[in-house]
Amino acid sequence: MNPVSLLAAWVEDAASRDVPKARAMCISTVCEGRPSSRMMLVNVDHTGISFFCDARSRKAAELAGNDFACALAYWPTLARQVRVEGRVKVADRKTAERDFAGKTAAKRAAIVASRQSAPMGPFRSFDQKVSAMLAAEDQDEARFSPDHWVGYVIRPVRLEFFVGKPDRLNRRLRMDLQPNGLWRTERLYP
Repeated sequence: MNPVSLLAAWVEDAASRDVPKARAMCISTVCEGRPSSRMMLVNVDHTGISFFCDARSRKAAELAGNDFACALAYWPTLARQVRVEGRVKVADRKTAERDFAGKTAAKRAAIVASRQSAPMGPFRSFDQKVSAMLAAEDQDEARFSPDHWVGYVIRPVRLEFFVGKPDRLNRRLRMDLQPNGLWRTERLYP
């Protein structure tokens, strides 16, 4: 069984049941020995878990220093969660451009106007900059993906699937990628 396909199926199942933020995962990185986590909207396919951000952000700097990350998806209404550990690779430029192009004009303008994670002045100034970009007749600045908009893909090496059951009779499966490319599955005590 390919656990990445199972993860994709779980994400799709949650989305089809209208679970709020079904495609959100907590992405954790490490910098100088300290963990750092944030919620991100992700895509899951056969290549792994992809997410997008500003290449100048704290998250990008952490990944440049340590290319290992952990992701956690939690769907409380389904009593399910999945932990994923893996190496992170930068996605190709076309992938980032497709992601950017698929966003609303307002989100594209916010991406272009922002310097994600950097200190900023009054919120009002940022809001006005985004509004001015949207009001511009041609919106050239926010039409094309900026160079700093990048995609990352977590290539899983370990996944742990959890299904909650009454009385702590929870079900846990851990799947580890072996050197031969096959997955080893172990059941774990709750």
